[in-house]
Amino acid sequence: MTCGDVHNVAGLECALFTIKEERAGAIEDDDLVFIVMTVTGRYAGGVHDDFAHCEVWRAVRLADHDGHAALLGASRGDRLVLGVGEITDQRHRSSMTSAGDTPVMTQRRPTAVILPSAAMPDPSTAALIEGFCLGPFATNCYLVRPGDGSCWIVDASFEPQAMIRRVQELGDTPSAIILTHAHADHIAGLAEVKAAFPEAPILIHEAEASFLTNPVLNLSAGYGEPMTAPEADRLLKGGETLELGDSSWKVLHTPGHSPGGITLYCEAAKQAMVGDTLFAGSIGRYDFPTSDGPTLFKSIQEQLYVLPDEVTAYPGHGPTTTIGREKRTNPFVRGA
Repeated sequence: MTCGDVHNVAGLECALFTIKEERAGAIEDDDLVFIVMTVTGRYAGGVHDDFAHCEVWRAVRLADHDGHAALLGASRGDRLVLGVGEITDQRHRSSMTSAGDTPVMTQRRPTAVILPSAAMPDPSTAALIEGFCLGPFATNCYLVRPGDGSCWIVDASFEPQAMIRRVQELGDTPSAIILTHAHADHIAGLAEVKAAFPEAPILIHEAEASFLTNPVLNLSAGYGEPMTAPEADRLLKGGETLELGDSSWKVLHTPGHSPGGITLYCEAAKQAMVGDTLFAGSIGRYDFPTSDGPTLFKSIQEQLYVLPDEVTAYPGHGPTTTIGREKRTNPFVRGA
């Protein structure tokens, strides 16, 4: 799709919906579809409300967080479909710019990534995983529920009230609050969650224990809103097996995006909670002070891509995917 007149809002909206509706049936299961948003300030907010909140938009809000929009906008990978569009309003997720030496928050619409839904795990062996897309960075936080009245809370972003209410409505008892890593968008709601469930221990990899109380390390200082979170009750090393109801989850140490990033993997259910290590069609950023690109690539290749293709991956941003799909089509790290 091309758009010669970026000020022709009605025509652009029509073109975007044409991709979604008319071409959806022609998109094969393994295709990646990227809509690259090139924003103009002349777009009136009222026109696009339905689009901004439709099912497609909810599934695709991660790419600007990944920091790879420029690379993807100039590339064409295996079975990759590119489109161009533009949208803006006041409900966008926050991103950083700098005014002199003072960091300020600005609003920007992320580039969009659209993927088909991942294959569903076998319900006879799988824990029920409920996702909550929270806060200005559209961070995925999860309830993992084996159905016996216990549960885990995995990550705790900004505005966690909906997730807390859900646990309370279910009457479940959280046996742990597990952090895939300790960047601000994954721990901003930790104090509130811990206050709601004080008996639930906080678990994090030992490499990021100090991130919880250090705004520089957890990146909140750089966003002009320094924050600290409660300290961990238990430190993980990687390699442990954690029990939840009848399910067993192996802790995989998957550093790179951050030094203490972890994946929770249930072999029987073929489910993996991968945090910000791997996304649908993308990977975690590695341009932060404590990030490391080669280490991230190694984690994906040696820890995640060795899992069975049918494993469903639940990422920290964006839609679910499968390990097999990412091995075949991820434009940043391909499988062997």
